Amino acid sequence: MKTTQTVLRLPGVLACLFTLASLSACSGGSVNSNPSPPVAGAPTPAPAPTPAPAPSPTPAPNPCFAAGTCPLDTWVDVTPAGANKSEFGVGSIVVDPARPSHLYVGGYDDGVWRSTDYGGTWQRRDTTVDGKPGAIPAVAQGTAVAVAGTSPNATVWVIRGCACGLVYKSTDGGETWITIGKGVPAGTDLYSLVVDPNDPQHLLSGLHEADGIVESIDGGANWTVVGKSGRGGFPGGGVSWFPEFIDTGSAATTRTSWIAIAQNGASTIVTRDGGATWTIPGGMQGTNHPHGNAQMFQRGGTIWVPAASGIFRSTDGARSFTRVRDRAASAVWGSATHLYAGYGWACGRPCQIGPDLATSALPGDTWTSMTAPGLGTGPMRVAITSDGAHTIYVGSMWWAGVWRYVESK
Repeated sequence: MKTTQTVLRLPGVLACLFTLASLSACSGGSVNSNPSPPVAGAPTPAPAPTPAPAPSPTPAPNPCFAAGTCPLDTWVDVTPAGANKSEFGVGSIVVDPARPSHLYVGGYDDGVWRSTDYGGTWQRRDTTVDGKPGAIPAVAQGTAVAVAGTSPNATVWVIRGCACGLVYKSTDGGETWITIGKGVPAGTDLYSLVVDPNDPQHLLSGLHEADGIVESIDGGANWTVVGKSGRGGFPGGGVSWFPEFIDTGSAATTRTSWIAIAQNGASTIVTRDGGATWTIPGGMQGTNHPHGNAQMFQRGGTIWVPAASGIFRSTDGARSFTRVRDRAASAVWGSATHLYAGYGWACGRPCQIGPDLATSALPGDTWTSMTAPGLGTGPMRVAITSDGAHTIYVGSMWWAGVWRYVESK
């Protein structure tokens, strides 16, 4: 399917944007998470078959160079033709970690789309649900799509927007879907899916406009509350939590080390025992994310967290933080040499809040504003990948649609 191609040039060179859970896809980090015993007291569901390990990623050629549709260092609008951007855009976007050319975007009110050519073209993937022809009727807001690079096909999860705690799951790269999910608190939806990068059965999520964090160790079939106000030091007042795995360099401790930030209240928190206890790192008291999204960045032992009150950096594995920029940010990303930040939130069309893009040399002490004429809002989420010759990232820019940037370096 063809896409619209609107070109927007930006100064400077942007780098990759990804969550802590997908760190190894760009920085060469060693995100590890081999299975360890579940938290004491948590229910133990029947073991689920573990998909075969993913193949080693081998980038395919990027056809946009032959077609002349991907000018370097330029943002290009690659929104799926015919996609309904709706009031809040086409949804959350992720890359298949085992198939660098494959990306998925969950379209809120417009189902699920997949690209197999680095975002150049897109195809609908939700045509068979629960054994019957038909599309996924509603996709929740937030980080609603997650992908594990399993073999022979990717495993994909998409949150159902129904205040029912359900999730759609595909084990064949989106060809067919089933509805699963038990144990999510009544009247709520999952909101911010993240997959343990080395265990496709292990997922975390916050809850949409509700308190708490939940965990699944059987691929999303069953969920257990692992974070809730008043339990184990978990602070009250926050909703729509965004959890992430922290890369500790150890398989066992990465599996149980998480950082999370909420909306509206509470503070950024960390657990190192799989949710049994939680603490607020030094310097993070009262930090919250802008409405609708939060994307953190980790390189080595340094972690950057975007917040409504600025950008915060930790050099000790999220035990303490220092504010390095005092402007609100919803996403922080970077490369081997530079950091970048942007601002966007769940503000419906045509909310002109501006992307507030900025860049800094590592480690992020001095920031310079970047201009982006015509882009009225910043990133909801950005997927990072590579064709072997260029870094490519494809961002879901809320109501502005899906945009791609091919880096020259």
